[in-house]
Amino acid sequence: MQEIEVTFNIEVKEDFVDMLVNWSDWLGTGYCGYWAFGVVQDPSIGWLFADCDEDGYCSDELKAQFAEAERIWRKEHGEPHDGPCETLPKRFHSMDKNNVLEVIRQGVKRYGPDFQEQYDSESLDVAVQMTFLHEVVYG
Repeated sequence: MQEIEVTFNIEVKEDFVDMLVNWSDWLGTGYCGYWAFGVVQDPSIGWLFADCDEDGYCSDELKAQFAEAERIWRKEHGEPHDGPCETLPKRFHSMDKNNVLEVIRQGVKRYGPDFQEQYDSESLDVAVQMTFLHEVVYG
């Protein structure tokens, strides 16, 4: 079978961005909350969340890293600063506006150009996992 690449532009829906950056719905157990745990939300940044496990349980070891992960997250999303960027500890992720764009790309790539309007719990979960974990690990 021959394959071709198709490229097109889609409009980013601000309500979709707002839903992922400012609201906790996507962290509900029916969506991504069975593996993703919202650590902290900041309206100017988005969500810092942790990849816990398939039961949504965060180990004590992971919980012990919450404060340090938040410090790095806030620093990297704050005012420009001198020195190298710090990276979040393993299993911590930032659902900020830039990463929402990648969630949209991943969703459109798998489910078509109407992903933002027609996503369901499974398609959103897959798009988020592909964005942050680079594969479907859970579900």
